[in-house]
Amino acid sequence: MAKSLITACLLVLLAGCAANKQHLTREEWLKTTSRDIEGVTKEQVISAAENLFHIADGDDFLVVHNEEGFIATRGWGCYMVFGFQSGIDSWQLKVIPTASGVKANLQIFRQMQAVAAMPTGTPYTTPGGGAPVDGNAIYDLFWSRLDYLLGKRADWTTCKIHDEKIAKGLIWGDNSALCNGCNISNNDGIPPAPGGSN
Repeated sequence: MAKSLITACLLVLLAGCAANKQHLTREEWLKTTSRDIEGVTKEQVISAAENLFHIADGDDFLVVHNEEGFIATRGWGCYMVFGFQSGIDSWQLKVIPTASGVKANLQIFRQMQAVAAMPTGTPYTTPGGGAPVDGNAIYDLFWSRLDYLLGKRADWTTCKIHDEKIAKGLIWGDNSALCNGCNISNNDGIPPAPGGSN
């Protein structure tokens, strides 16, 4: 009887978690992943974005340029209490010139794999797919830091400040692609003066 009651409670909790899971709508995705930036060139935006990754984790980001922008990838690993987790983050930036500046579009994908140790000591692997990072938090951080590097804002957004915004419910989602102390070498970086990448 007690076992059945516990099972029923767990099912209710899981159903509640599933019901509360957030997802961005199409309109929200377009707003979150794109920015119209005035008074800058395509090359300035690409250079600032590449600098943003360099500040966060030096040369661990592999940047491959193309006609529209670049694709940056970064492999990472993190030891946890019961095992090891690893993955690859991919950032796809496209920058299109406009009459007043540029339109930038960013897509972030994460492929993740968790390797843990069973009680017997036998390792097992749970593969993850290359899925879009849901939520607007990581995009909010990227755009705010990019604005700083382009001289569009005076303050650099640290991970501590950004985590506070998440805690207050102003933004939501995972920001670990730039704010994971376990595998990002320089979370808050030492950014240059505003506009230093221009």
